Amino acid sequence: MREHFARLRRSCEHLFIPFKYTDAQMAGAVSELLRKNALGDARLRLTVTRGVSTNDPLHGLRLEPTTFMTATTLEPYPAEFYTRGMTVILVDEQKLNPYDLQAGHKTLNYFSRLMALKNAGLRSAGEALWFTVHNYLQSGSVSNVFVVKDEVVITPPTGEELERDQALNRG
Repeated sequence: MREHFARLRRSCEHLFIPFKYTDAQMAGAVSELLRKNALGDARLRLTVTRGVSTNDPLHGLRLEPTTFMTATTLEPYPAEFYTRGMTVILVDEQKLNPYDLQAGHKTLNYFSRLMALKNAGLRSAGEALWFTVHNYLQSGSVSNVFVVKDEVVITPPTGEELERDQALNRG
C-alpha cells in the first residue's frame, strides 16, 4: 500500500489538491472498510476530489478536498482466461502521451479507455492494450500489464522510470 499512497500523494501535489491523511490513517481506513463489509479479497478504490473551494480574501483560494474509499468483492476473470488466455486488441489510433499533464496520475477521466474497451468488445476481444507516443507498451484499458519471462514478473515502467532512464542514457 505504501507505493500506492506515495503515488496518490504525488498526484495530489501535482494536481494542487491538499491531502492531509497519513499512510497509517489510510491503511486504518482500508482495514476498517474491509472489516465492516466482511471482505477478504476485494477491489478497493480510493478517490480524492478537489471538493469545495472558498475564496479567502487574506489567503486566497482554499480547497477542502473530498476523500472517500469504496470496496467490492473481487471478481476475478473467468478461469478459462487463465488457462486459454484472452484476446486483446492494440489501440493504435490514440497513444498515451507522457508529456500530458495528467500522465502518470490516476484520474477519473476514463472516456478514451472505455471507448477502446467497447471497441475491443465489438471485435470479440476482452481488453485493449495502450502504447505511449514512443510506442512503448503502457497498460490495458482497465487492467495492468504483467509479463512473466524466465520466472520474472515485468511490468511497463512508470513515466518517472522512463524519464530517469532517458536522463541516464543522455548523461
